[in-house]
Order: sequence, then structure tokens, then C-alpha cells
Amino acid sequence: MESGYLLRPFRAGQEPENFDKEFVRIAFSQKGYRGDGEIPDMPSDLWATASQRYIAIYEMLTGKVFVPGAYPIESRIIGNLRAAGTFKE
Repeated sequence: MESGYLLRPFRAGQEPENFDKEFVRIAFSQKGYRGDGEIPDMPSDLWATASQRYIAIYEMLTGKVFVPGAYPIESRIIGNLRAAGTFKE
């Protein structure tokens, strides 16, 4: 990643790139969900878009190619907690 990438828009008098999940909030809002009650089902393409977006952001910020972890994740999480000394059996 180029040095100063995140500051470049500020220097040009522009808004920085938006990395939040506002597009997911908007999709829920359009289904009438405002945070109370049962969460509505959302189409799988919304989740695919969110995943692709966050993978792209990860790669842009780290300069590394995203490699997904192994599934199921439970054993990986437990292994990481053990390595950190925080898992109590």
C-alpha cells in the first residue's frame, strides 16, 4: 500500500473513503428494521457484497492477500485462545 494512501483525500480537500457498514444498515432500514424486534432475513447477495468489501479493505490496508481461515472455526478459536493463555478447560 502506498504511503499516505489514507491521508491523500484529506490533502486534496476530499472526503476519505468510507469503510463502514452503512450499506448494511440501509438495507435493514429499507426492510423496516431499526434495531428493535426480530431481525429480517437478508438476501445472500448482501452478505456476499459485505464479505467482498471487507476483504478488499483488508487487502488495501494491509497490502496482503486475504486468506480465509479453516472451517469449522471452533477449533481455530480455541487454539488461538490457548496460545494466548486465556482458554480455561
